[in-house]
Amino acid sequence: MLRITVEEHSGEGRVLVIEGDLVGDAVGTLAEEGGALAVNTPWLVLDLAGVRSVDAASMLLMRQWSDRLTLRQPSQYVLLLLRQYGLAGCVHAAEEESGTA
Repeated sequence: MLRITVEEHSGEGRVLVIEGDLVGDAVGTLAEEGGALAVNTPWLVLDLAGVRSVDAASMLLMRQWSDRLTLRQPSQYVLLLLRQYGLAGCVHAAEEESGTA
């Protein structure tokens, strides 16, 4: 099950707090929510702290958004997959350097 909470603007842009499994049909849900918000903001932030699992479709979606995407608080497992899909550059630099991601 996936839960998406939209936070108001931050210094980085609109923030989507993602919780649960970002797999299967949930990726379509994120695409709809994120796509609708992306129209009205130049930057999209995904807080991945509550994400337990991801699949290839979710990685490909994030790759499509990568030119205006920041990823926060991925677990070590998700961070490993982000690196494999070439998305490590989207991870907030402080988290990448500190190893707390």
